[in-house]
Amino acid sequence: MKKIVVFSVFLMGLSGVFLWAQQRRQVAVLTNEVGTGESILIVEWVSPASVGMPITVEDRDGEATATGRVRHIHERHIILKERLGSTFPAGSRVYQ
Repeated sequence: MKKIVVFSVFLMGLSGVFLWAQQRRQVAVLTNEVGTGESILIVEWVSPASVGMPITVEDRDGEATATGRVRHIHERHIILKERLGSTFPAGSRVYQ
């Protein structure tokens, strides 16, 4: 019985590690408004982002979001493979 309890506690701890690893992190903030149909974001970096990985843009209120895959990063620009389907004001957060 003791082995089952220890194993159960171990699994619960391990599941917490997996959930933590799946959480997104903020990588940037938009410095300019991005309109519908645009694919270039001008940002102020908070932490490094990765090419080829998806990002999520979220407006300041957290109501509107859009997801796209990063094609290229150059200085303060993120170039997406897809065009955004919404408009996002300056100050919107970028997560990866």
